[in-house]
Amino acid sequence: KSKDKLNPGQLPSRPLQAGVWRLAPPSCAERAMSNTAIHGFTLEASGAGGHPVLFCKAWGTLTHEDYQALIPKVEQALATMEPLTARLFFDTMDLEGWEFRAALDDLGFGLRQGKRFDKVAVLTTNRLMALSCRVGGMLTAGEMKAFEQRDAAMAWLTE
Repeated sequence: KSKDKLNPGQLPSRPLQAGVWRLAPPSCAERAMSNTAIHGFTLEASGAGGHPVLFCKAWGTLTHEDYQALIPKVEQALATMEPLTARLFFDTMDLEGWEFRAALDDLGFGLRQGKRFDKVAVLTTNRLMALSCRVGGMLTAGEMKAFEQRDAAMAWLTE
């Protein structure tokens, strides 16, 4: 087993490799043994089309604690990226929603770090999420668009 692989549900204390973290969901067996709802994020940083890109996937109903785990990792990844702006691919296909405090965390993070993203592609089939992208696009320095197809989102993000 490689030292760079995580066990399901394990949170790394250091990047897996330069700029890459995974906040992995529990395995099917762990879900079957758990009485709690499954929620959280995965996060990966890489380059696509010559641009630094953060890939984030959310699932379940997000909590304040989920954001407390995610935000420092995103801020650390952004601090190491050149140029100073990056792109964000946010997959919300398995997202069920936010607790109120988590929604405030999301808004606060967007207001603090929104200027660091020149493009944000949100993968969603939820009409409310797509509408929130249009509103969010007015609050950030870069462009924000909702997509129903991964390939279309990636094509736009890397152009």
